Amino acid sequence: MQIFQIQNSNQNLSGKNLKEQRSYFLTAILGGLGYLLFKYSGAILGMLSNTLGIVALLAVLGVIIYMVLDPKWRTLVSYMYKSVMRWITGMFVTIDPIGILKNYVSDLQDNLQKMGTQIGNLKGQMRKLVTIVEENNKRNHQ
Repeated sequence: MQIFQIQNSNQNLSGKNLKEQRSYFLTAILGGLGYLLFKYSGAILGMLSNTLGIVALLAVLGVIIYMVLDPKWRTLVSYMYKSVMRWITGMFVTIDPIGILKNYVSDLQDNLQKMGTQIGNLKGQMRKLVTIVEENNKRNHQ
């Protein structure tokens, strides 16, 4: 009896794919920031023309630098990124372990049904061959 090997349809994300996703995400963020700076460069230059504007821009820059350097903030952003990526992945691939098992059982049932059909065909062919062998034996013994 031959053992059939069933491949799992779920794809594991390797470290290389994760690094590529992070680089695409970082590129998108930097591109968005560059676009915003270009679009609002006139307003930014206008704010830099007086002292109050400079103070406001430095305060905003300080908040941004604090958020980048604060480990809790980075952890929060990391969890948010992972949650979004899991949600996007969940649209294409079943992540739920129970759902994976249900899909696996469904695949196994389909394979069992196909094997049952093939076994029936094989039994029919075996019976046909046995009948032919018996007829040939009867002809040879006459």
